[in-house]
Amino acid sequence: MKEHQDGLDVVLRVRQMDELLQWVLGWGAGLIVLEPESFRNRIREEAQKIPKRY
Repeated sequence: MKEHQDGLDVVLRVRQMDELLQWVLGWGAGLIVLEPESFRNRIREEAQKIPKRY
């Protein structure tokens, strides 16, 4: 973890990205995934599904 003026950078190591998916989505707009790009895309895809349900 590294704290800075704009917030907190956290590096997490997991075996499967899906282990983090629900946790990351739970933060809503308060969290930004920086990398890997494939996980950023997965978050984007899931976020786009939400308004279609409601």
